[in-house]
Amino acid sequence: MNTGCLILAGGKSRRMGYQKSSLRLNGTTFLDKLIFELRDFPEILVSVDDAARHPEIPYSMIDDRYSDCGPMSGLYSALSVCESDALLVLPCDVPLFSGTLAHHLQEVMKHSDTDALICVTADDRIHPLCGIYRKSCTPVLKRCLDNGNLRIMDALNNLKVHFYHVEEDSWQLQNINTPEEYQKLTAKSCLAISGFKNSGKTTLMERLIPELIHRGLKVATVKHDGHSFEPDSPGTDSYRFWQAGVSASIVYDNDKYSIVKREPLQESAIARLVGDADLILLEGFKWSDYPKLILLTGSDEQNNSLLASASNCISYITADFSTEQLIQDTPVYCRDNIEAIADCILQHYHNGNLKHL
Repeated sequence: MNTGCLILAGGKSRRMGYQKSSLRLNGTTFLDKLIFELRDFPEILVSVDDAARHPEIPYSMIDDRYSDCGPMSGLYSALSVCESDALLVLPCDVPLFSGTLAHHLQEVMKHSDTDALICVTADDRIHPLCGIYRKSCTPVLKRCLDNGNLRIMDALNNLKVHFYHVEEDSWQLQNINTPEEYQKLTAKSCLAISGFKNSGKTTLMERLIPELIHRGLKVATVKHDGHSFEPDSPGTDSYRFWQAGVSASIVYDNDKYSIVKREPLQESAIARLVGDADLILLEGFKWSDYPKLILLTGSDEQNNSLLASASNCISYITADFSTEQLIQDTPVYCRDNIEAIADCILQHYHNGNLKHL
């Protein structure tokens, strides 16, 4: 089966108040990001209400054959003219959708004798605009349009459909419909690695960072020094400049740079300073309201203090596998169980529970 792709970008975006296909995530528009993820498919079409009204879209566009008839018209119009046997259909407002999931759905559909494959998320929500439609759907879609019935679900009721549960990939189908949802999407995710001194915070972060990078995240770190740190080694040029009283000092080479400023760090500046990092790991911050992993590897008095007073904990970390059980309905992991800890972090990351900055 030859499968192409259709991105639906003809909506009015009334709730957003702005064309959603042009919204940006990490500097890339939603539409460009989806096109990149789907780049291996032989045919990619973009459905719009009127191609002449969208000079900003540099891709192959399909005009709606039925005006003001919503996504059903876009789907019908694309299936009527596409060269592919079927189309993977996505709205333009799912910027987290990955090429990996797209190819997985394609493989599932290859072994299905249905007219359509429709994604269902872990909350049992059906996503009729996230799935694969064969050309065999065209007559039913046309009949619905001719009758003025624009509900995709009504069309699906007259087709043979495979409702496919995407389970752990449900986060990839998150629709961004409102300014509030967009603000949450673009906020930086922060997670504090918290505990008392010598509890193993740095070692845990050192082991987690490569695992999280391997899982596809760009990771940044922030450490608060309770004492006044020296910005460079004594005797170096930049150290001498700092001692002389400069307000800011920059050291750089062809691959990296470091900047030190003589002023307090404002929380609002952290997101800007870490650039396109997906996740900021904060070392310490045990009494803050940041989401956190709490290391219960100190004395009983220290551990009890953390259990009683530290807030917003997504998981407790202990020194022994035998202690992996729930504490106050919160999961517990041994500090050596790095993969399980990373799984926990990614679950909260994808669910948006770590959003802060």
